[in-house]
Amino acid sequence: MANVSGWTESQSETILLAILGYIIVLLLLIAIHRKGLKKYKKIHEDLILSYDTMRYKVARAQYGNPALQDNKGISTAIEGDHKDYLVNTKAIKQEILSIEQKLGQEIISTEQWITIEQQAKKKNRIMTCVEIIGRVTTILTVGIYKLFW
Repeated sequence: MANVSGWTESQSETILLAILGYIIVLLLLIAIHRKGLKKYKKIHEDLILSYDTMRYKVARAQYGNPALQDNKGISTAIEGDHKDYLVNTKAIKQEILSIEQKLGQEIISTEQWITIEQQAKKKNRIMTCVEIIGRVTTILTVGIYKLFW
């Protein structure tokens, strides 16, 4: 038996189930996207804290040491905002290693560097996933909008 739209009852049910599934997938993607953003923000804050701690240790090591008065320190980090100096991990590491050589002492331990580099990689992976999920969600939203309007 056909209804007003010309579809049978089973066809109508199938279409409604497909739309419901579409909406559920969209809601799940939005939830995953939000969770990814929260995780990204937490890692970002941890990295900022690590870099601020490093800056403090370098400044403390440089203070009152005439051999390092003309050194730029970690100006790459100090002059840029957090976004910039989180990207420039290698430049900051080289600068700090040169300071450590001049001082003849270790300021930042190898374990700290490894942790920071792992966190930076993890942060980049999460951001890539979040961006992809955001794009897919946008495409699905536009698709459902065009389907009904």
